[in-house]
Amino acid sequence: REFALLEFLMRHPNQVLTQAQIAERVWDYNFEGTTNRVAVYISYLRDKIDEGRSPKLIQTVYGVGYRLSG
Repeated sequence: REFALLEFLMRHPNQVLTQAQIAERVWDYNFEGTTNRVAVYISYLRDKIDEGRSPKLIQTVYGVGYRLSG
């Protein structure tokens, strides 16, 4: 699912995506805020593509979601 998550983020560059939007598109899952699945997979991607980068490509927009900058 990491590739599907990265692909989804790349199709929406610089757009803030909520956890619900990500969960519904990547996992076909009705997100109710009771799982950390999105956060875990964002962490996996960050470990692979953001290590040693400044600024980070995957940014957390607190209280909203995530954005892939580029």
